[in-house]
Amino acid sequence: RRGGIGGGGAGGRGGRSPGRGAMALRLYTYPNGANAMKALIAAEFSGAAIELPPFEMGVTNKTPDFLKLNPRGKVPTLELPCGRGVFESNAIARYVARVNGGGGAALFGANAREYAATEQWLDFAQNEVGSNVGAWLWPLYGFRAYDAQAEAKAKATLKKALQVVEKVLSKQDFLVGGALTLADIVMCCTLLNAFQSLFDETFRKDIPSITKYFERCAKLPQFRKHMGEVVLCKKTMPKQ
Repeated sequence: RRGGIGGGGAGGRGGRSPGRGAMALRLYTYPNGANAMKALIAAEFSGAAIELPPFEMGVTNKTPDFLKLNPRGKVPTLELPCGRGVFESNAIARYVARVNGGGGAALFGANAREYAATEQWLDFAQNEVGSNVGAWLWPLYGFRAYDAQAEAKAKATLKKALQVVEKVLSKQDFLVGGALTLADIVMCCTLLNAFQSLFDETFRKDIPSITKYFERCAKLPQFRKHMGEVVLCKKTMPKQ
């Protein structure tokens, strides 16, 4: 079943173009979604072919066909050539990094220790960093009810988590060591909205190594293709 799921909006193609006879993976997402970028950037390194079919939030993701792929109706959701779905952005990124016959093997490190470290930072990015970025950012956008105490707690917890990352990156170029892994892709995507909307010049003074690391990764062609030209915010965005 390769007809995919219909919907409004502009379609496109991300990652590498399918080779002759190859079937692309289909990634359903809204434009410029940082969670979807995890898989799109991973595909640039692994060589996996990904298509971005037409998608309209609130329409496409409510259709019976889409709900067969992801019963929760959320994006990003990946449709495999067999017609099955994979959801949760880190799981999708892991799949894309592995699917193309070892093309993305280096994204999981060079040995068992580096593989474990990669997985460790994938979990840390989601549970310690991403959850608190969301708790701070989404109420400012109006996606959740704003609560000043909850915001202060999220910022404090996030700062503690970032200091763990800062200490590591003050001594090495990437999270796992001297080479980029999937952990770096996921961490940078997790931090994208924060650097664009939350981490102002004052905040960044406490995370100089993370800031240099993020800017260095964002300038790589595989990142820039999907992130575009990233501009760090001067002031934290106000509540909308």
